[in-house]
Amino acid sequence: QIANNYVELDSLDKALHYGRISAQLLKNSNQCYELESIATLANTFLKRGDNDSAKFYSARMRRIAKDCNNLGYQAISAINLATVDKSLSLKEKGELLLEANELAIRSGFSEIEKEVAIELSKYYKAQRNPELSLRYFEKYHQINDSIFNAQKIRAFSVAEAEFELKNKKQKLQYEQQKATMKLEEEKKRLSLGLIAAAFLTFVLVVAGYLVYRAYTGQSRANEKLSQLDKFKTRLFSNINHDLRTPL
Repeated sequence: QIANNYVELDSLDKALHYGRISAQLLKNSNQCYELESIATLANTFLKRGDNDSAKFYSARMRRIAKDCNNLGYQAISAINLATVDKSLSLKEKGELLLEANELAIRSGFSEIEKEVAIELSKYYKAQRNPELSLRYFEKYHQINDSIFNAQKIRAFSVAEAEFELKNKKQKLQYEQQKATMKLEEEKKRLSLGLIAAAFLTFVLVVAGYLVYRAYTGQSRANEKLSQLDKFKTRLFSNINHDLRTPL
């Protein structure tokens, strides 16, 4: 992936460096895993104008892609070989491009089919067949427009999905804020209820204490009155007794 990124940035030396590392790491694994690394190396050498190296890796890619039944890489390798193999006759080059076109259609990769179409347009132009050259040139533009429209639709779908996600996120945040506010209100109500309950409990305790004190004081007063009544009764009894008894 790093190598591919450097190819897109036209940092071809770095692309070759990481492409070779990737190919070396995958050398002893399943050869199908090597395809992407080999394709990256072939594409890099093609961009550098090193046709011999591009031909070597394209031929290797073609062999592995056939063994792995990978139609996309078979088509790419055929396009590369038709471009870089100068030993091919025009007929052989045309056969390779037509094979690449069929493979690209079967693979379903529009980008590869587009690349084949422009190469076939150039090929038929060199063959002085303007009708077929124009046909493939128009096909190239049709595929290009189709890819562009698909990209626009995909970009619109992504933007729409992001917009919906943003709305859902905002709605979720709003619901969370609302729930938080409701929870805070419930906490306040609960706090006020607890304060009121504590105050009422305090009032009841104080009132009970005062009633208890009043009751206790009344009991003591009644007891003192009872003692006074008894004292008065004994006093009058003694006086009465003394008055009746002669000295």
